[in-house]
Amino acid sequence: MNKVTAYGKVENGQLILHSRKRFAEDIRQVKDCEVILTIKKRGRASQPQRGYLFGCVYKELQLRFLELGHRLDIDEVHEWAKAKFNPERILDEFGTILVEYPGSTAEFNKEDMGLYIDAIREYAQTVLNCFIPDPNSKNEMNFE
Repeated sequence: MNKVTAYGKVENGQLILHSRKRFAEDIRQVKDCEVILTIKKRGRASQPQRGYLFGCVYKELQLRFLELGHRLDIDEVHEWAKAKFNPERILDEFGTILVEYPGSTAEFNKEDMGLYIDAIREYAQTVLNCFIPDPNSKNEMNFE
């Protein structure tokens, strides 16, 4: 089943879709099945979060992969992380995973991005033995 996405708002406890007609058309394309409906606050991850993700989290992973003998650029680290921590799945009618591929982080709100980063940092620490500094820490280099 393809994912159906609809945009709207909740106002006074009522769900108001921006295009109810489009949503109805999309639903008609879905075969009979069980579904999960999730309401999620819309928003974007902050620039500081994205800067931390690419400039610190992915950079530390890149350096750790290099220590392990694998030269990956930042885009390859990003693709690996999306596949590992934000996979999209194509399932058959029995729920068996047929295909798994990296999901997009472009629509993450601040909370989603925070959870994504936390999952990566936890994995890096416990599996890769790679410490990724806290986003609020101040690190100094001493060249003496």
